[in-house]
Amino acid sequence: KVVMDQLLAAGWVQIKANPFHKKSQLFELSDEGKKAYKNMQHSELKQMKRLDLDISEKRLDEALKTIIDLNIKIDDFLRKED
Repeated sequence: KVVMDQLLAAGWVQIKANPFHKKSQLFELSDEGKKAYKNMQHSELKQMKRLDLDISEKRLDEALKTIIDLNIKIDDFLRKED
């Protein structure tokens, strides 16, 4: 709760209605939050390049997309269980 309050105060997230639970709020990235996230990703990619892991930016991007897809599938599955 504290972290989300801080992100909300910074303007990086916004509250969204939760169709699955009226008392529980959902949060989504605001436009400013999306910019901050992109900047963070860019910084992380620069650090990864400095590590010289011999992993292309394309492969890292594919891995990130795979993790995001997995999270979506898991969320969908858990919602069906409720």
